[in-house]
Amino acid sequence: MGIYDSGCLGVAYIDLNGFKLINDNLGHDVGDSLLVALSQRLLVQSRSDDVCFRLGGDEFLILFKINHHQHYQQEANGIGRKLHQLLTQEVQIEGQQQPIRVGASIGIGIVPHDDKDLARVIALADNAMYLSKTERQPYVLVADMEASVSD
Repeated sequence: MGIYDSGCLGVAYIDLNGFKLINDNLGHDVGDSLLVALSQRLLVQSRSDDVCFRLGGDEFLILFKINHHQHYQQEANGIGRKLHQLLTQEVQIEGQQQPIRVGASIGIGIVPHDDKDLARVIALADNAMYLSKTERQPYVLVADMEASVSD
């Protein structure tokens, strides 16, 4: 079974909120340790078919299989909630007295529902992530983005 067997592929574009302040106030070593800890969380908690990438800085991209094509929005919402909870839990970094917590903004797009081209869906998920950040929502689906913009 491959990641695209159901004919439906999810794309989660993630940006960590408050990460720059951690680097600026606690140092880049602490920021690097935080990125490693969050990356390991993503890898441990992801399904065997999921593919996780660090794009650079504090941005991540996750490709995930949608199991039920007809219920793709419910699955995408569930993935969005899970990712947000996973990334916003406190992290204890060695050498730090207090645990560290960051926020996360997540945009989620679905191939082929949002577009048939993966590169285009990644760009749309990036836009949804920025909407998540500005609207202070844990995650935004690309399908819901047009409704939010037109409100």
